[in-house]
Amino acid sequence: MQTEDRRRIETGEDPLLSKIELPLRSTLYPLGFPVLAETNSLEVMESLRESWGLFEKAFDTSPLHLSVAVSGEDHDEALPPPVFRCRRHILSVTANRANQAVCDMSAGFACAWITSSTAKNRLYLRDAFTDALVYTMLHGLHLSAVHAACVAWNGCGLLLCGPSGAGKTSLAVACAMRGWTLICDDASYLVRGFGGPTVIGNPYELRFKRDAAKLFPLLSQHEWVQRTNGKPTVFARPADFPGIRTDVRADVECLVFLNRKEGAEARLAPVRDDIQERLKLPRYGDEWMIAEQEECLRSLSPLNAFELTYSDFDSATDCLRRLAERGGAL
Repeated sequence: MQTEDRRRIETGEDPLLSKIELPLRSTLYPLGFPVLAETNSLEVMESLRESWGLFEKAFDTSPLHLSVAVSGEDHDEALPPPVFRCRRHILSVTANRANQAVCDMSAGFACAWITSSTAKNRLYLRDAFTDALVYTMLHGLHLSAVHAACVAWNGCGLLLCGPSGAGKTSLAVACAMRGWTLICDDASYLVRGFGGPTVIGNPYELRFKRDAAKLFPLLSQHEWVQRTNGKPTVFARPADFPGIRTDVRADVECLVFLNRKEGAEARLAPVRDDIQERLKLPRYGDEWMIAEQEECLRSLSPLNAFELTYSDFDSATDCLRRLAERGGAL
């Protein structure tokens, strides 16, 4: 820890490091919601702008508050995966004694204490602290998450659903390369209180599995990184795929559950079982937060749902285009 911070703790002047000045301030709009960010680190502020600087204000809500204090640089060794714990509206994140955070979802306030070396490690910073804290607050107050990619054809939004490895990101990008609008890769968010299923997402960053270069050779130019959840990931931007269109919002007309099979002919079949069970994700927060999230998720129940069995992108995107042109009906 830096000498001044250690002195303040040892002398009792500021034993909780609650008085660290955070002179750098900026209002950003992740997913269109205002967030007031404050820090004492240029590296942290640059990382926040890298994450959300392209978003514009879309929702007139009270600003969330993110406070990140960089208090020292004890060590440069690799940090362990962060430990997340939650009880009602309080979330805690712990990496070690010098890198930890607390988030009050109900109040829309999160604060973190990290070291200088953590501030320089942008991937860890985002996965463990800044992005994780802000999306937790947004999910607690305004959104309901769905593990799905989202694409749109002439205003008709489709959610591409399925477990990890089903091909959500790859098929979404393949659609975008064939004239669709890309909303997000594999994290869609339903906006609560809209009455209908409106999805917002982040189209500015795409995350692929390590072997995706076999499908998109241009990704071979990108290095893969090990994320804090242990998954090897290749990060890309829409600019890496010339000519694709992006948007941050779409009205969803239909759900498509992906079933990728080698050599299979592309075909759509109606889904008869409960889509709520297929879409179910862990929900955290106070009871009212969880109730609102579940109610928002139920807005998808009246929509048509299909299973897409496919192997190659061309036939799969043809099936999806015909589905979208019919307004989500076979």
